[in-house]
Amino acid sequence: MQGEFADEAEVVDQASPVPQSPVAMHESAGFTTPAPLEEAPHQEPGALDAVAAPALAPEAEPVVTPPSYVPRPKVPIHPERADDGTYRTQGVVIERGPGRSVFVLVHPPVGPSHRIYVHDHSFDRLLTLATQSLWEPGKLWSTLCDIPLERPLPSRRLEEELRALLVTFGAELSTPAQ
Repeated sequence: MQGEFADEAEVVDQASPVPQSPVAMHESAGFTTPAPLEEAPHQEPGALDAVAAPALAPEAEPVVTPPSYVPRPKVPIHPERADDGTYRTQGVVIERGPGRSVFVLVHPPVGPSHRIYVHDHSFDRLLTLATQSLWEPGKLWSTLCDIPLERPLPSRRLEEELRALLVTFGAELSTPAQ
């Protein structure tokens, strides 16, 4: 067996001479030497060559982008004045009370309905919040929910309906009942 290894050693010694520098090894393997750094073209950071990209990730799968989010369309709010003197939308009804006070009836999609008695000064506050040009979401609803002992659940839809009623019929509701 020692003879076999000796023969192989002789074959290796008879092969082409070993290159002296790493650049020479690189060129003897069939690769080309890149241009010096001064001569290399400028690229934006993160930009890849069309040739170098497949070499970096040969088995990369195409990037799948998720579908863009499309919000559900909102149901239009139609505030209306009823024949019985109430002002209503689908989930909120405003009835006149004595003086400038009102009753706000809230019919949430889930849970029990609420009837809230709103005094004139609290009604003025609600009217001011509803008609502000810059309003915070939830502020009008939280102000209404602070009035009764049993608070209705938060609802963006019902807040929008209350705002629509107050903006549309605010002038009529702010005059005292006759």
